[in-house]
Amino acid sequence: MSHERALTFATLLRHARSKGCPVILDGAVGTELDNRSGGLDPDLWTGLASLNCPDLLIKIHREYVQSGAQIITTSTFRTTAVAFEKAGQRQGLWRKAARAAVALAREAAGSEALVAGCIAPLEDCFLPNIAPKGPTAVKMHGLLCDELVRAGVDVLWLETFGTLGELESAISAAKESAKGKNIPFVVGVTTAATGTLISGESLLDAYRLARRKGAAAFNINCVPPGHVVTALGIFLAEADIPVGVYANLGFAEKTQDWEGSAHMVPEAYVALARQWIESGVGLIGGCCGSTPQHIQALSQHVGL
Repeated sequence: MSHERALTFATLLRHARSKGCPVILDGAVGTELDNRSGGLDPDLWTGLASLNCPDLLIKIHREYVQSGAQIITTSTFRTTAVAFEKAGQRQGLWRKAARAAVALAREAAGSEALVAGCIAPLEDCFLPNIAPKGPTAVKMHGLLCDELVRAGVDVLWLETFGTLGELESAISAAKESAKGKNIPFVVGVTTAATGTLISGESLLDAYRLARRKGAAAFNINCVPPGHVVTALGIFLAEADIPVGVYANLGFAEKTQDWEGSAHMVPEAYVALARQWIESGVGLIGGCCGSTPQHIQALSQHVGL
């Protein structure tokens, strides 16, 4: 999919808005791979999936496209030089894995969906106290952003950021990598039950940072459905760029502030999604624990 083609992130948003419907995002890739393959490397998560299980990865991507997803996210959540070095992988292998991840997503998306290049926190996304920031973080995020842009993604998809410092670094890297290439970037953050970022910092400040820096959309992701209404109440009234939600439907991490499982059957998730959309949400999908069945239900009941 060349960047000259008619389907772009901007046209996708305009088309959905004209129809009065949200853009349908894909669902979880990591937990689907984990469930179907019998386990992923805990240090790299999906980082090596494009090389170790490409047939399964493209099958999952295709199932999301067939379910109505209009954006397919690359399996690059942990495909960074930092993570691969810590895991003892050979130098440069992360680049090969990133390029393969984009190619597989592109093949699955075809002409029906866009490819979003996933950029996530460099360390544990639920341990904001160890999140890097500043020039070092800009450089490390820039390596992956550059690789994703060279491989041909349609949009840079920053997700699951829980601190203002690292978020600002990742935004700076995305902007620099996309400069002059007409590739937008989208920001996604995780929040606590109180409506702050999981670091305790202001969600409204995170939105304003993303808006000021030129983000094409602002998402709440990888939080349990019960956190969403509080989060939206913090900034949605001020939002003048598209807002998205893709909630966590899996099991809670020990460091997260909800107990047990946030699992929801597709019908229950659709019921909540309708409420979020009525409040002004313009992009909807699923995070950890969601499946192609959840995306199909969203597409059928709230999509175009």
